[in-house]
Amino acid sequence: KPTCASIMGLQAARQFALDLLRDAGEAIALLGPRAERLAQMLQRANAYLLKHAPCA
Repeated sequence: KPTCASIMGLQAARQFALDLLRDAGEAIALLGPRAERLAQMLQRANAYLLKHAPCA
């Protein structure tokens, strides 16, 4: 089954994921304090990505 990494290459897929997380963070920030749980989930997603797909 095709994955982003197999289609785009690992580094491009990683950058794509980081870009999506950044965009999500900007959208969540607009919601203010009521989106605290979403912000926490975003932080965990960032930490996971950095741990499991570090820069080469």
